[in-house]
Amino acid sequence: MSDLHQPKYKKLSYSAFGDAPLLLSLWNRFDFSLLLTQCGIMKTRGCPTWKLAFLFVVGLLSRCTTCLQMIQFYEKDSLLERMFGGQKITQSVFSRFMVSSFAWQAFNLKRVAKLQEQEETMLKDDDVIALDDTLVEHNHARNMPFIYRLWDHCSKVYVNAMNMVVLHAVKANGFQYPLLYAIWKQDNGESEHLSKLHLALNLLQQVKDNLRGTAKCWVAMDSWYLAKDLYLGIEGLGFHWVSRAKSNMTLYRKVKVHGKERIVKTLPSRLIQEAKPTFSFWRKKGIRCMPFRDIYIAIDEIHKGKGYRKEPVLKAVNAVVTAYLEEDQETGSVKETFALLISDQIEAPPEKIVQVYRKRWSIEVFFRNAKQELGMNDCHSTDEHHIHAHMTYCLLLKRSSASLSGNMT
Repeated sequence: MSDLHQPKYKKLSYSAFGDAPLLLSLWNRFDFSLLLTQCGIMKTRGCPTWKLAFLFVVGLLSRCTTCLQMIQFYEKDSLLERMFGGQKITQSVFSRFMVSSFAWQAFNLKRVAKLQEQEETMLKDDDVIALDDTLVEHNHARNMPFIYRLWDHCSKVYVNAMNMVVLHAVKANGFQYPLLYAIWKQDNGESEHLSKLHLALNLLQQVKDNLRGTAKCWVAMDSWYLAKDLYLGIEGLGFHWVSRAKSNMTLYRKVKVHGKERIVKTLPSRLIQEAKPTFSFWRKKGIRCMPFRDIYIAIDEIHKGKGYRKEPVLKAVNAVVTAYLEEDQETGSVKETFALLISDQIEAPPEKIVQVYRKRWSIEVFFRNAKQELGMNDCHSTDEHHIHAHMTYCLLLKRSSASLSGNMT
């Protein structure tokens, strides 16, 4: 009878994040390591840049909220250790890399330019750029120059947060990815102050500079961004725009009075009231919308002198009333909601206007996923450079995870 011995186990490589090799292949496909080096983001204490950056991305996907947790995750993960060739990474090296003053904005611009080289990510005609802003809570660095006590319209409370203006691309084939971001700062009277409208226009200009050719993209934005300086600036960039009209926005309508054409003032609510009877008898399949012709908005005023009435300078727009179902946040019931959409493309079909504006919702989904799944709200650092690095990796991570889910399906 043979003697009993202690069982021997093979030391196999296992991982809590099995998609790391596939994520690394996507990382190499878009040359993110090269882009980091080109922006002056160099290695720290002998540890290559791409390993530190890639580890942070994997840590965010694994729900690690601090540098210490990411290092502990790496030390226990045999697959990552083998991928990194047994490289030893300490918390001090990792933390020093995150708080270093690197050109993260330059990296974002190079990332956008790199995405325009790939056929599946290149922005073309009729692709949509969604524009919106969001509050990113941060209760650990109240003395930062861009963190304020702001009102959160979703939770209906004041929070310590920074206000980020974000651009999000939605291609005609359904592929989505974030483009650029900017953090709004209050006017302190010392440096040049840029409002969220100016930040949005600057971001769109940067995207335009990195596009290949003259792509006629759409910019979909909510009613807050419907300001004269912004939509005229968007047209100056060669883009089209569509937005929801504000409830108190003054519109101008061409009507016939006693056989003569006149321009009269009107409100979005009046156009919606005209369209409601038609929607009550709507039997067609597809998008429910009703166009209105000869609608104008004022972009300037002409004052001929004392004693004369100011005359508005009008611009023709495409006005479309649409109906959709919306959930009441207080009661939870579903109700029918009407909205007036306006666009600078007066020849576009009303169904096209509604389709473009619906794609604006993709940026709201991105905000939710980034905060709940990608750790956008989990940055606890009190260093400004670390915060910018964290936000940059969240945008980079959304792009990589989108390709990751696409390859898995």
